[in-house]
Amino acid sequence: MKKTALFIALSLLAAACTEKPQDVPYELSANPTVLEFAPEGGSLTVAVASNGKWATTTADSWLTVTPSEGEGNATLTVSAPKNETGKALKGTFSVNGPSKKITVSVTQGVPQNEGPAPVTKITEIKTADDWKTFADLLEAEKYEASETVKLAADITVTEPIPALTCNFDGQNHTINMTIEEKTPYTADNLKTQCAGVFRKVVGVTVKNLKTAGSITSCPPDNENGTDYTYYIGGICGWAEGSAVIDGCTNGINITATAFNTHHMGGIIGHALGQVKVVNCTNKGSVGMSRNGKESKASQIGGICGHCADNADIDSCTNDGALTYDGAGTARMGGIVGYTNNVVNASFKKCTNNGSIKNDATGYSTTKWAYVGGITGYYGTPTEGCKVLYDGCVNTGEITSDTGGTQLRTRLGGIGALAGNSGGTYTYKDCKNTGSITQTNADNSGARAQLAGIVAYAEVVATVVVDGCTNEAEITTNSASVKYVGMGGIIGGGALESSSFTNVIVGPKTVLTTLPGCTVGLIGGANSAYTTAVSGKVAGKIVAGDTATQADGGNFAGMLFGKELGNGSSVTGVSFNQ
Repeated sequence: MKKTALFIALSLLAAACTEKPQDVPYELSANPTVLEFAPEGGSLTVAVASNGKWATTTADSWLTVTPSEGEGNATLTVSAPKNETGKALKGTFSVNGPSKKITVSVTQGVPQNEGPAPVTKITEIKTADDWKTFADLLEAEKYEASETVKLAADITVTEPIPALTCNFDGQNHTINMTIEEKTPYTADNLKTQCAGVFRKVVGVTVKNLKTAGSITSCPPDNENGTDYTYYIGGICGWAEGSAVIDGCTNGINITATAFNTHHMGGIIGHALGQVKVVNCTNKGSVGMSRNGKESKASQIGGICGHCADNADIDSCTNDGALTYDGAGTARMGGIVGYTNNVVNASFKKCTNNGSIKNDATGYSTTKWAYVGGITGYYGTPTEGCKVLYDGCVNTGEITSDTGGTQLRTRLGGIGALAGNSGGTYTYKDCKNTGSITQTNADNSGARAQLAGIVAYAEVVATVVVDGCTNEAEITTNSASVKYVGMGGIIGGGALESSSFTNVIVGPKTVLTTLPGCTVGLIGGANSAYTTAVSGKVAGKIVAGDTATQADGGNFAGMLFGKELGNGSSVTGVSFNQ
């Protein structure tokens, strides 16, 4: 009995001596923690020391670590294949315990004389195959923005460049491209938004390029009526950043037929940022046609459909016809159709020779038409913006067929609208000789402002007109006499401090409207301007059956449709014999 008790006691004491204390901390270590594989690959080992369980993880698929888990001490085998990627590899794997994590860094070099195959960049494009290769290289980001690729021959292509991120010199060669863009806009196919020889030009220069062919944007209408926006231009659909388009001539005819909003220009569809267009000419037609079906707004310009933030257009000419046949708001200009968020904009030595026509007959929901020989509409006010028109000329006919029962029309030989909060719009040495006509405006909902230089200015906009000339016939048949203003220089509006100096209203000026409309050889439904007005005027005002020819005795009473404010002076205006 005593021997049995002694045996039990000794057994308990031995168990107590071998039992692990409960407060021993978890331990985990790995050695080494940096591995370097030869380019040819192979296997390396890492010793793991631990008093508990652990597991390994890695996010690098080129590494294999075994075993993937264990308990206590162990040896890991880390394997890597031959590096055939053409570049040095870096990776990690980790040994993870309940309270500790050890990270092991892994590198692998490139085999000698087996680096990446050299990329043969295209520097000159002579064929359609070269064009396709160039597109692939751009998509693979093989060009720097400072590099230049040249067009060395006239070519015919069937696909645009998705995004141009290096300079392009056309060397006065022609790219002929005829495409139909039928794919509807989708979130995972963004390129369908933009069409042009280049879908996008990103912060680089395109110069001395000529184009020919046609672009037809005809995706099916969205069944749910959702409005998407498309950007279409002969040179590019979209330009951004500090992009420059210099010395290019477009001969591509552009047509859109879809329900959606469109920004369309002979050179650029949409320009965002500090984009500059200089010495460019558009000879192609740009038009939207819905054939009586409902539609959204379209921004149509001979040079650029829509400029955002800034516009710098210098020495550009439009010879192409611009048309809009639809139910949405038409913003059209021989140079730029729509400009918004303006900080600074300038249009220097720009000329429009193309006809511009808005046709709203049969569209009962039509609201506004802004049509100008140089620019159309300004939107999204920017306090203190400055806009300059210097030496611009319009010779093209401007027509708005306003059969829509709700249509309001603003038609100007140079600009349709001077808008924006607190901005200054300067028209210097500009000239209009193109006729301006509003037809089918015999409904009670019609409103109109028409003028040889600027159709209408928001009452917060300062308008400065200096040295500008109108020699054109301006006509409307709107029956809504309450809302019609017509002038040889300005149709209506503008801040009272606006000025009109050295203006010329030539003898070919004929202002034709209905009796009771507000009309004047200088200003129509004008504000009560309080600054000096000077220049020479002539011309004729026809109101219904009554025609009044300006002469040396009566011209002073024909200058403004409304009386000027106190402090104004028109003593500097003389009869233009």
